[in-house]
Amino acid sequence: MNWAHFFSVVKRVFAVTFLFLLPLREAISNDQSAVNTLVIVSHPYTERSVLTKGLQEAAERVEGVTVRNLETVYGFDTRNINGEEERRIMREYSRVVFIFPTHWFNITPMMKAWLNDTWGSVGPGVWQGK
Repeated sequence: MNWAHFFSVVKRVFAVTFLFLLPLREAISNDQSAVNTLVIVSHPYTERSVLTKGLQEAAERVEGVTVRNLETVYGFDTRNINGEEERRIMREYSRVVFIFPTHWFNITPMMKAWLNDTWGSVGPGVWQGK
């Protein structure tokens, strides 16, 4: 089986699916959105990532979207996450989107550490309005 072809098909299916989930007017509109979006990306095997990398690249091309790849920012050391700085960054955005692969119905180790350090001890206040 050609995995590269398989994942390229999966990316196209996701793109088409998301297009139909949006109202057509919004999907093809060139209007600037007042909503600024923070995208948090994590993938433990970036060199093998196809779908996650494609979604990240697509998000980086959208105006009003900021992408933070946790492995790029912090490497693979889950103890280096600066929870205070991450909360400060999150408060600047009105929408937060997470992109990560699921392995055995779980999130990546870096995403788990990020969630724990960023809002595990502060309660729901940081998420209000998101």
